[in-house]
Amino acid sequence: MPGSTAGSDRASATEVAGVETPGVSGVEALSRAQRYLPQRPDDEVQLRTRIIELARAYGQYGYKRITPLLHAEGWRVNRGD
Repeated sequence: MPGSTAGSDRASATEVAGVETPGVSGVEALSRAQRYLPQRPDDEVQLRTRIIELARAYGQYGYKRITPLLHAEGWRVNRGD
């Protein structure tokens, strides 16, 4: 069918014209909502790992029992701040 091409075959206007759009890079390319999303804490990976370890050690424990164990270890979880 003439005029229809797959999305990967199409060239963008910037590629065809060879022109760079000034000021559109990194943060500017994000939508407004994405710029203001809260960043994850650095220790989230360690917390997730610890939750998995506790879940394996206490097989039948759910989140209501895992949470106090994490609090006893000093983790701040289920807080609104």
